[in-house]
Parts: sequence; C-alpha cells; structure tokens
Amino acid sequence: MPTEDELKDFSNNAFAKLKNAVEELLTVKVTTTVGNEAFAKATGQPQGTEGAYTEIDMAQGDIKAAYSDKAAAGADMRALHDAAVARGTEIFSRNIETLKNLVLSLTDRRTG
Repeated sequence: MPTEDELKDFSNNAFAKLKNAVEELLTVKVTTTVGNEAFAKATGQPQGTEGAYTEIDMAQGDIKAAYSDKAAAGADMRALHDAAVARGTEIFSRNIETLKNLVLSLTDRRTG
C-alpha cells in the first residue's frame, strides 16, 4: 500500500500534468493549405497527386487541411476553412468539458 507521501507525490504529479494539458488545449489551430506542393507535403503523396486531405487531432482540437490545385479550383476555400474552424471549436468545447469533469473528479478524490 502506498504511503501518504507517495500518494501526495502522485496527486501533485497528476495535477501538474493536468495543468500542462489544459495549457496546451487553450488554442485551437486550423491550417488550410492550397496547392499541389502543399497537398503532396501534407499527405506524403507524389507531387501532382490531386485530392483533399484533412487531419484532426482529437486531443488538441487542431485541424489541418490541404487541397490540391484541382480540388481547390471548384471549392469555396473560405467556407471550407470556416467549417474546419467550427469543427475545431466543437472539439475544443468537448475537451474543456472533459477536463472540467476530470478536475472535479480528482479534486473530490483529493479532498475526500
């Protein structure tokens, strides 16, 4: 069974890690790139490959989207970017709610 000091150290460590996680979750980053070179770099596909690519980091709420020239030509890029921002904001809100519940749970355990 852990000693009181070990439990205190564990609790302090958990709170420090949680603080770091919260600090990293305060910014939602949305990156939209257009062009064959940007698309190839984002996807690892050979130069000249056509298409669209979106990557969402569910933990951080960061969204990266890349469009080849051909894919972007027929798209309203502002609308696509704004939609990505909206998704990022939704993810961010869910993450904050989850963190709030975690902090409340840890606080209850620490004081109870």
